[in-house]
Amino acid sequence: MHVKTTVTYQERIALPPDAVLEVELLDTSRADAPSVSLSSQRFKLAGVPRTVEIAYDTDLIDERHT
Repeated sequence: MHVKTTVTYQERIALPPDAVLEVELLDTSRADAPSVSLSSQRFKLAGVPRTVEIAYDTDLIDERHT
C-alpha cells in the first residue's frame, strides 16, 4: 500500500539547493508509548507544494488501533 500527501510550509523564503524532505508514517495509537515508525522516505525538495508517496507494509497495521 501507499500513502500519498502534499507537503508545503509557511515560510516565504527559498529552500537551499540541498534541501531534503523526510516523510514518516508513524503508529501513534498507544497513548503512553513512543510512536513506532512504519515507513519513511527521503526526497530532494526543490520547492513546494510537493506531492510525495511512500510505501508501507500492510502487515504492520493493527486493525484494532485507530
